[in-house]
Amino acid sequence: MLSDDLERAKAVLARILESGRSDLEPVEAEDASAVMEVPDESGQPVRWITVRACESVAAMRETAMALEAARVEVRVPPLVPRGEASPGQGARFIVRVAEDDVDRATSILSRKESDAEHGDDPHCPKCGNWNVFEITHELTNLFLGLFGKAKPQQCECLKCHYIGDRSEFV
Repeated sequence: MLSDDLERAKAVLARILESGRSDLEPVEAEDASAVMEVPDESGQPVRWITVRACESVAAMRETAMALEAARVEVRVPPLVPRGEASPGQGARFIVRVAEDDVDRATSILSRKESDAEHGDDPHCPKCGNWNVFEITHELTNLFLGLFGKAKPQQCECLKCHYIGDRSEFV
């Protein structure tokens, strides 16, 4: 039944949200250097090549979102909550693209890295979201400045509502 699937999906998502992003692991270990062949809609094999192997779920999702925003189809490993098992080691979160898109994907990712080196746009250290509000405490600091005290600049993630020092978000 479709309603049974919906309830099961809600339960899985709730467990994942409760456990946090760092508690996710790939279902099975994959060799990043291996080429994956998957048939397309017409049954023709499509070769999927690794463009990035990441050490965290957040880095994998950020990479996948950057490519998908440029309309490059990606494949990432299915993830499951780690539970009581110890965290995996190394770059085990693999992002693959179709062989025809490798050059374009590599170009997009290198441009993204170049922009990241020069950009100082804050993003959430917990969930990776770029939709962040900077809290400056201008009026409070004006008043507290009379007493030689001041509140530090802070940021709030508008997705997960994490609030922290601005240095964490940059």
